[in-house]
Parts: sequence; structure tokens; C-alpha cells
Amino acid sequence: MSSRSERIMEEFNKLKNCKCISIVKCEFINGDMNNWEVHFEGSPTTAYEDGIFKVKVHLPDNFPNERPYIYFITKMFHPNINPTTGLVSLNLMYQWIPTRTIEAVFFGFIEVMENPKVGRGGGEPAKLLAESRVKFFEKVREYTMQFAMNDDDE
Repeated sequence: MSSRSERIMEEFNKLKNCKCISIVKCEFINGDMNNWEVHFEGSPTTAYEDGIFKVKVHLPDNFPNERPYIYFITKMFHPNINPTTGLVSLNLMYQWIPTRTIEAVFFGFIEVMENPKVGRGGGEPAKLLAESRVKFFEKVREYTMQFAMNDDDE
């Protein structure tokens, strides 16, 4: 097994067995080590509580030297998640270093889910967040209830 494959397996198993993130499912898509599907539970006492959030992790051929790409499959209302593609946009992704783990990326975007910041872009979610955090999280809760609380594999 190549060192890249070993790194991917190590990353995969570390995320799958992570005790700090409530991972419900973590598997390769069609047996492809470069594409994973991960489902995780929303954090208790947040607008994401009781939701199951589905994401796709894509590892480029040059991983770990090139950053992974993470896309939400579950429709999200968030300024750091592209509403069309689901692509997660975080500083830690753009400031990628090869020693950073995918588990650390998950911690990062869970933190940003729960504590969003208004930055560049972000469309309607950024505008609502700037106007009212309460209304923003009410909308997030609506999305959680509508898109993350069923068992469908959309």
C-alpha cells in the first residue's frame, strides 16, 4: 500500500471512530478511497439538534499536499456553504497544510456551523446573520427539520 493510501486509510479510520463527533456513517463511495460519504449528528442544544447531516469528502489525487473538498449533501442554510453545490468554504481549507487531518476539518466546520461569521459572500444566510442571529438560527432550525430529520438518502 502506498504512503498516500496508508494516509487515507488512517484518516478514514480516525474519522469513522472519532468519539468527539457523532459519526453515524462513514464509508467509501463505490469502494473509491478518494470519495467518502459521511453522516453525522447535529450537536445537542443547537439549531442542528436531532438532524443527521450528510456530506461528501473528495480527496484530490495530490492529497495530502492538496486540500480535501467537502460538500454537504444535506441542504443547508449557512454563509459558509454554497447553496447550489454544498461546498464548504472555510479559511482552514484555503490555508491547507499537509499535516492537517480530515478530522480537524470536521471539527472546524462543526464549529463554524454553530458559530457562523459574516464574511465575504454568503448570500441570504450572511445577510440574515448580520441582521439577527436569532432569526438566522430560527431559519437554520427550519432547514434542519425539513432536510436533516428524515432517513432518505437523497
